[in-house]
Amino acid sequence: MKIAVIGCSHGELDIIYEDIRGIEERQKTCIDLVIICGDFQAVRNEYDLQCMAVPFKYRQLQTFHKYYSGQSVAPKLTLFIGGNHEASNYLQTLAYGGWVADNIYFMGYASVVRFKGLRIGGISGIHNNKHTNSGHYERLPYDEDTKRSAYHMRQSDVYKLMQLNGGSNDNESEIKQSLDVMISHDWPLNIHSCGDVDGLLRRKRHFLHDIRNNCLGNPLLEPLMRQLKPKQWFSAHLHVRFEAFINFTPDMSVQTRFLALDKVLPKRQYMEIIDIEPTEQSDSNDFEYDAEWLAILQSTNKLMSIDKRCSVPSLVMSRHSVSESDINKVKQLFDNDLKIPKNFKIQEPALNGSDNDSDPQRIRNYVNSQTVEFCKKLGITDPMSAIIESMKPLPNPDQISISDDEEDDEEEDKTDENPQKRHKADETIDGGDLFFVDRKGGDNPKGAQIDLKVNKLIENKNHNSNDIMTANTSADGLLTKRQQKRRADKVKKQTKQVETLNKIKTNNETKNQIKDNNITKNKKLKDLNEDKIVKKEIKAIIESNDKRRQLIIERLDWVKANLPMKDPEVEIEVITLDDLNIQ
Repeated sequence: MKIAVIGCSHGELDIIYEDIRGIEERQKTCIDLVIICGDFQAVRNEYDLQCMAVPFKYRQLQTFHKYYSGQSVAPKLTLFIGGNHEASNYLQTLAYGGWVADNIYFMGYASVVRFKGLRIGGISGIHNNKHTNSGHYERLPYDEDTKRSAYHMRQSDVYKLMQLNGGSNDNESEIKQSLDVMISHDWPLNIHSCGDVDGLLRRKRHFLHDIRNNCLGNPLLEPLMRQLKPKQWFSAHLHVRFEAFINFTPDMSVQTRFLALDKVLPKRQYMEIIDIEPTEQSDSNDFEYDAEWLAILQSTNKLMSIDKRCSVPSLVMSRHSVSESDINKVKQLFDNDLKIPKNFKIQEPALNGSDNDSDPQRIRNYVNSQTVEFCKKLGITDPMSAIIESMKPLPNPDQISISDDEEDDEEEDKTDENPQKRHKADETIDGGDLFFVDRKGGDNPKGAQIDLKVNKLIENKNHNSNDIMTANTSADGLLTKRQQKRRADKVKKQTKQVETLNKIKTNNETKNQIKDNNITKNKKLKDLNEDKIVKKEIKAIIESNDKRRQLIIERLDWVKANLPMKDPEVEIEVITLDDLNIQ
């Protein structure tokens, strides 16, 4: 089987498919599958650019929108994972994977699918330690932080892949490779040490700093590679072609070939044609679900979180691995037909290009019908549905319904033999439409409306009570015991309602009185503090004037004692302090 592996596509689908067509013509061969290792940029129209974390100069529509609208159709079956330059608002609706356009399939946050006997795993995003233990909490409208955290890899998704039936056993001869192909955007941590490091540094000198600090690559993917041991691992992200071989046995019988590719640019190594022999034989030419992966999704459904912080098991644990019985149950759910349905259809808000978009500002969240159907069939939770549900407003606890209308038909159905089923008189308050209780007891229109409504209701209840008592007295002989009891219960019920309303009114008056007292007390304290401040300022002024007077007297005494006089008999005329007019 021949696969065309692509590095970062950056929306250049027309160029990719044209180059593949040229290769097929020159080599007289046929490409069975196209795999794109991230930065796919599924931008449906210009409004999706608002949700893509790229510098402004790179916000270009590119060519995917033609495949989404149906103007063009992918000539080759295409499989891709997400990178760090994506229209995350669209991909987020396909958490478990799905068709983004006819013949183009997205693998979701993490997934495993089968194609012609090949078992292919994939995981989207890049590493950021800040969001490793987060749930997929991002929702529209994005800010600059959530626009980026949306594509950060979660440990919970890596943990799910770690549950696949692969990795080391006690007996090395039984070591098996659980996947034929693994796809990621990031490189696994320290994968450079298994290849030509000098050649890598000649092309990317700035990698030296990360290599020295042991941080070139994704630390979440290193244990995943050791566990799954795929035959082929394809990546992109760092925009350079790099090849490495990882041996898991001394005789190199179990080996993973790692290949990273460049981005789609002229004269760059962004594509490679790989020949792979499938582990199993299959006559199907379509993508198929992997039964074990579906069982793992069921087993780990409780780990699904839309919170910013969540509890995630350690990657070395295997508490959610599945048995053969679990896998068979999943197959029965799908009637042993695991073919992925080709159910792509244009989704809101991008209905038909930029001229028909129901949310141009990208502030509303939408579900995708593919994900809804998939989750319903498998019995798991759709993250986007959970987000939308969590954003619905909660009922107002201060809102109370008061109604004078009574359901006579319901009372007729109640019997004296079942008194426990009767509606207790003090469980509701009749009284018309809705009103709000002012818990703070403030001076506002609501408090005034309560008093008016309470007074009105008390008058109505007293009037109705008198009418009922008169009717009971005048027509006592015409009523049955059951009717008399019902009327007596009604009077009792209304009496309790009046008492309740009186309590409400009394509480409001008490709260208002307390508030008035507090206001008066605060005013007195404020006046007292102001008096203290004024007295303190006056005292300071007096002290300052006394000091100035004393200084002037001392200076005048010095002048009188030290200045020479023409006539010793003439004394110096001293100006009085009052003449100085000191302020």
